[in-house]
Parts: sequence; C-alpha cells; structure tokens
Amino acid sequence: MNRRWDSGTDLKHLGEEIERSLESVRPTMAGADASLGPALDTARRKMLHHVELLRARFIHQETAENDALSAKTDQILNLCYPNKSLQERELGIHQFLARHGPGILDTILSSLEPGVFSHIVVEID
Repeated sequence: MNRRWDSGTDLKHLGEEIERSLESVRPTMAGADASLGPALDTARRKMLHHVELLRARFIHQETAENDALSAKTDQILNLCYPNKSLQERELGIHQFLARHGPGILDTILSSLEPGVFSHIVVEID
C-alpha cells in the first residue's frame, strides 16, 4: 500500500539520522587521520543539501498534484452548481434548444409520465 509521505517530518528525521550517524563515526575517522574530520564535514553538508533538494522537489510535486485536484474539484462543482447556483436556476430550456435543436422537446415530452411529480433523468444523444 502506498502511504502518503509527510515530507517535512520524514525528511527532518532523515537529516537528523544522517547527523547522528556521521557524528557516531567521527571519533574513529578523526582518530585514524586528522584530515578525515573536515572530509566528514564536507560529506555531511553535501548529504544534507541533497536531502533538502529532495524535500523541495517533493513539495513541488505535491503542490502540482494539489493544484490539479483543486482544478478538477472546481470543474465538478461548476458542473453541479453552475455560477454557484442550482442547475435548474441557471440552465434553462433555451440552452438545450440551442445545443440540440427543437427535437429535444420531443425527447423530453416522451420521457414524461403524467401524474408523476418526481425528478427523472433524460438521456440526450
């Protein structure tokens, strides 16, 4: 299963783990050769820099996905509630006549059942 990733928390923990791991090997490395201490610091800076780049890329991707989802949601809401109003108040018969021609009236009339006062779905080809 694909778990949503909390980039701020997970990458913060990754950075902390890198710091802890490198600090745990520092005494051994520095004891072996004095020049390894500065080399370890350089490696640490590079690793943390790359972790930060990953975090920025992840946030950029999440933002793009959220923007796309928001746009789709807005589109669906606009279809359901045109101009933030009920469909029947925004979409009159004249729009259907313009789009489908006068034959649409016959399609609607043939779908009606006298005496039934509930909503019906009329499929238009």
